[in-house]
Amino acid sequence: MDSTQTQISASSWSRPLIRIAKDMTIDSGLVCALLAAGILAGKIPAGRRLSNLMRRLGKIAGWAGLGLLIGFSSPLTSNLLRAPLLTMGEQLRDAGGGCPMHPGPVVVLGGGATPEGLPGIESLERIHAASLWIAQNHPASAENPLTVLLSGGPASLDRPDAPSEAAVMTRFLKLLNGVDGKNIEYLTENRSLNTHDNAVFSREMLTARLPAGDRNLPIKIVLVTSQVHMARSAATFAKSNFEICAVIAPEPAPVFGLVTEAGWLNFPTARKTSATLNEWFGMLGYRVRGWI
Repeated sequence: MDSTQTQISASSWSRPLIRIAKDMTIDSGLVCALLAAGILAGKIPAGRRLSNLMRRLGKIAGWAGLGLLIGFSSPLTSNLLRAPLLTMGEQLRDAGGGCPMHPGPVVVLGGGATPEGLPGIESLERIHAASLWIAQNHPASAENPLTVLLSGGPASLDRPDAPSEAAVMTRFLKLLNGVDGKNIEYLTENRSLNTHDNAVFSREMLTARLPAGDRNLPIKIVLVTSQVHMARSAATFAKSNFEICAVIAPEPAPVFGLVTEAGWLNFPTARKTSATLNEWFGMLGYRVRGWI
């Protein structure tokens, strides 16, 4: 079995396990379980030694669940967790200086899509950032063509008819840049299920276009992704023998009901906290597996 097949298998079998682990830790599962334990503890009759112990443990679990709920919903927690990732993303962006007139290729990482073919918010941010960079830094021509590779697997593993993130993003990026007359070649990498896949399969597609003698050399690319995702992405792509120049996709300004940080407790902030924890756990897991 070749390395590509091995990677597909590894991503496929681990996906359900990762989903369950997320549900029970950094998503809402653990908080709900702890709060439920606290509520049920009050129903246990007092008196016997075991009953008293169960009541005491249940109350501890309930208070822990309430603390996690408040912590997840607080902008203070979210900002503390995000600050180091934002700093690392800024440093990578500043090191490239905006990648002026970089010859490419440009690699844009998927940020989610619906089974109906609409890009998620993070995908839209990354498409927009890529489009702006192309317009400002790479006037593609017949003598100076540009390759843009969009990387992202199925929008839904439960819907065989669902398009890939990469296909959805390619369609929207073409609408922004113009389908014809731009001397831009779009490549769609639609197998990836994680950031490691993004790097492995992007390397495979781009290497196949190089002369045989250059296929073991580092490939210089412009890498476009979100700021909190850039540190892990850059390290993962470097491990796959890329030299990256970072272009950050800016986040939208806080808007009520979307990415709001108004008030000191709110559920949109809890979602952002969960996503940030996912990034930290991802970096830890990638180090353990030798992917960064």
